[in-house]
Amino acid sequence: MESEINGKKCLIRDDIDWEQKDAMGRTNKERAQQGLSPINKEGKVIELHHIGQHAGSPLAELKTEEHRGKGNDAVLHNKSKETEIDRQVFQTERAGHWQARANEGGN
Repeated sequence: MESEINGKKCLIRDDIDWEQKDAMGRTNKERAQQGLSPINKEGKVIELHHIGQHAGSPLAELKTEEHRGKGNDAVLHNKSKETEIDRQVFQTERAGHWQARANEGGN
């Protein structure tokens, strides 16, 4: 589903169970409020991907296998060129993304 989070276009998931709890007893909504990625039904974190691998690109919320699974990693990440993504900046952006999702009511 397409949405705008913190002024950036995003493809957001509509299948996140915001009441699902992690091993520490935190719900996905609580995780997101803390800036952490929610987990899917298998207990793996939902990852954020810069579409096109550019710093200003829209983001997509993906399961690990969708993001880096067999065949997908090569399609989504051009390993022959250096990434434009500053990991420190992205860490802050990722936390803000999930906090905003939690503040929307976890929808």
